[in-house]
Amino acid sequence: MKMLVSASTVFILFILSIHLVQAQAPSQRVIVGQISNATENADPVSGLTVTLHRQDQETYEEWDTKTEDSGKFEFRDMLMDEQSLYGVTVRYGGVVYGADINPLRDLVQPIMIKIYETSDDQSLLEVRTASLLLARADKLDERVHALEIVNVVNTGDRTYVPGPEPMNLLRFALPVGSSDLQVDTQLIAADALQVDRGFALTANVPPGEHEVLFSYNFPYDNGSVTFDKSYPYGTESLRVVSPNDLGALSSPHLPSPTSKDIGGSQYQVIETVGVERDTRVTIHLTGLPRAVFWDHVIHRVKTMPYELVAPVALGVLMLAILSFVLLYRKRQILGGSTMAVQPQRMELIRRLDDLEDERNRSQISEETYGRVRRQLVSRLVALKMECD
Repeated sequence: MKMLVSASTVFILFILSIHLVQAQAPSQRVIVGQISNATENADPVSGLTVTLHRQDQETYEEWDTKTEDSGKFEFRDMLMDEQSLYGVTVRYGGVVYGADINPLRDLVQPIMIKIYETSDDQSLLEVRTASLLLARADKLDERVHALEIVNVVNTGDRTYVPGPEPMNLLRFALPVGSSDLQVDTQLIAADALQVDRGFALTANVPPGEHEVLFSYNFPYDNGSVTFDKSYPYGTESLRVVSPNDLGALSSPHLPSPTSKDIGGSQYQVIETVGVERDTRVTIHLTGLPRAVFWDHVIHRVKTMPYELVAPVALGVLMLAILSFVLLYRKRQILGGSTMAVQPQRMELIRRLDDLEDERNRSQISEETYGRVRRQLVSRLVALKMECD
């Protein structure tokens, strides 16, 4: 019976391996697409260079072809596999347009790519929605961590191409002192340039809606912060969100916050509509968490190099024992009431030694070690105060 089960298992694995090899084997495909100029009264496109890209974990390849008078293009006899990424791009008017290709689905119908004439008119750009999430606060560094999602819309039928001036770039405001900026967008070639008051994207903006997501953090002091947010393109809808337990959220320029349940947690939410272009909004956060002495101590212990933890802990313990011994001798000389509490002290010292031994043998976690040790030391201090 065991031999039969083993043989069956081997046979099933063999069949599966054949299936996987067949599924992953490259196959010859024909890629057909159509380039069309979607700008009104634009000239027909022909003779454009279309590039097919392939990228896997180790290699990158590309192939070129030309469009016909009608804008049609074709790549024949292309070996395609499911483990690679494919895409098609075309450059027109200095702007790159493209589309991703899924080898399993996208080749059934022609790949349609729209191109446009260009314009540097900033009035083409609007913001449909702008959301600011004040997610959390780091009380040790006193910094608020924020995430923003902005939906930028090009309302025309021409691609917005920034002019030569920096203010013509796609711009977003940040609180003063912001750092650790991370930007994510599907806009092609969107490099971020951070400046004092925010950042700008070097990307061109084709007609349609495009999401820009970015995260950062900024400083606060003494448990509060006031910062400004400017909206150069305005926004049809603005939302500011903060957890209830982060701090009190308010703004002199926006409605009062309401409490809402989002994913099972309570948040303060400020919502408004019809924010005009070049509007500046002031936002207050008060009651932010502040670190106490023990927060810094615990943080230093956690971030201390591992090889230093044991020597430092031993030094602290030896210092505590030495202080106790000196105090005990002083009590003996002065004839105080030390004898009444001596057994309790010795028991606490013994428990401290046992605790240190358990930690060195990795029998308890750092969190448990720190909590129990603080309790024992506190009791030692309390006994000392009784004698005083």
